[in-house]
Amino acid sequence: MTAANYDLNGQAIIEQGAGWSLTLKYPGNVQTGYFRGQIKTDFGGQLIADFRNDPPSYSETNQETTVRFYLNASQTKLMPLPEDFYRYDIIMFPPDHDPIRLMQGKAYVSPGITL
Repeated sequence: MTAANYDLNGQAIIEQGAGWSLTLKYPGNVQTGYFRGQIKTDFGGQLIADFRNDPPSYSETNQETTVRFYLNASQTKLMPLPEDFYRYDIIMFPPDHDPIRLMQGKAYVSPGITL
């Protein structure tokens, strides 16, 4: 499965000094899986932030697992402004399977004015 390419810009932009979140839905029950996401300066570059996530929840009605990824305001406040953008990805480690990269793309940061 190829990762979705989704840039964190526009409605999904990270605002410096404010909380940020993004909710993902994955088909099937993977609530026992482990999720990890990071923002880096570039591929293999310096770590800027680790995404946090709520415990995954599974809906039998929709047959999908929902996970909310987020950054606290204290995290975004410390994010230096990039010259242009950062890179990020989110990986799922399902039980008894190889890791699956769910999303990847560019992460943009909007500078905070009132900090």
